Amino acid sequence: MTKDLTPDPVVDRLRDEARWSATRIARETGIPITPADVARTLSIRAGCFPGRRLSPAEEYCLRLDFVESCRVWCELRGRDPGPDPTTTVRMATSTAEGFASLLDAGVGAALSTGFATGADTTTGWTAQIAVPDFHEVEAFVLDAAGRIEVLPRGAAPADFSVTVRAEDWRVHRYASRFVIDEQDILDAPRRLSAILRMVESMGRAAAMIRPDLVYSAILANASLSDDIALFDAADHGNAGTAALADSSLYAALSAIGNQVLTTATGEPVHPGARGKYLIVPPDLCGTARELARAIALGDDDDLEVRAESRISTTSVVRPSDGAPFTGSATNWMLAARASDVPCIIVGARGGQFSPLLRSRPLTRGGWGVEYTIHLDIGAAAVNYPGLYFSSGTG
Repeated sequence: MTKDLTPDPVVDRLRDEARWSATRIARETGIPITPADVARTLSIRAGCFPGRRLSPAEEYCLRLDFVESCRVWCELRGRDPGPDPTTTVRMATSTAEGFASLLDAGVGAALSTGFATGADTTTGWTAQIAVPDFHEVEAFVLDAAGRIEVLPRGAAPADFSVTVRAEDWRVHRYASRFVIDEQDILDAPRRLSAILRMVESMGRAAAMIRPDLVYSAILANASLSDDIALFDAADHGNAGTAALADSSLYAALSAIGNQVLTTATGEPVHPGARGKYLIVPPDLCGTARELARAIALGDDDDLEVRAESRISTTSVVRPSDGAPFTGSATNWMLAARASDVPCIIVGARGGQFSPLLRSRPLTRGGWGVEYTIHLDIGAAAVNYPGLYFSSGTG
């Protein structure tokens, strides 16, 4: 909110006369009140839109307590609010339509706010794709590149030939639920504010799934379809043991920049990948920033340092199966942009990378609404040229 809500003579008089009414506000102040204003101010009161500039209608609605909001809601929906507060609340929220209209805006805003504030250090160097379902997906990567050859006069063009290999992976559904029942409503707004704060934390928890999946794949260092570990010094040339320092950082930049593919006849093809993201445990953040600053030129190739506790001595748990993986206080990683060479793929069903919210009324005598959130997402390591990892123990 942008300013204090000072007492308003029209509001106070109507409240004293027990004649609080949307039509009376519109008639005496010229400010029309809509159902959307009533629902939206519930979210604002719970803190879902910090810093939002309020409309005149929202300012008036924020002066209402929850029962008064329900009374206005009933009027706008053509319902009798009843003679007492309990009846008023029941009449406003007794149907799925009424309940959803009053609360869905607040619940959805809280979920989105929480998800947006979740820290994610995987953006930029992981590739996003949409997948259709939960079946196993094949990600195809180049194993041998193709070349466009010179065309001799009068000859037919040669076939463009590449060799690909497939990495199998899949998307899983992650979901949770909560219920807002009659007691929560009658104890509003204190209880509802607490629930919406909980929903924000659910949004942040959903935001953690993607980096948990990605860094689990990094620390697992499983074999790719070429039967070689993702990070392998001998065959992939993208692993080391040196502690983070200027010389080891330069070696990592060189290792990524010198990665080449070959054609079927053994000729080199240069993808031109460049190290961009320096990912370190919090223990090495200061060192990493000093090193990045020392070679910064102010252009698009400057290193971006990202501190990530998931690769530290604190374990990260793979969301798909609960398997733990532990890094160290000395390991560090350099990654190229995903647009240079995609190595880690993050997929979401239908391309929906944020959680979805569903609601339904309680059954079997229950009064209230059950909310569920779900996120269909997966991640996999599919290639190696744009990644370099050092244990930092040498």
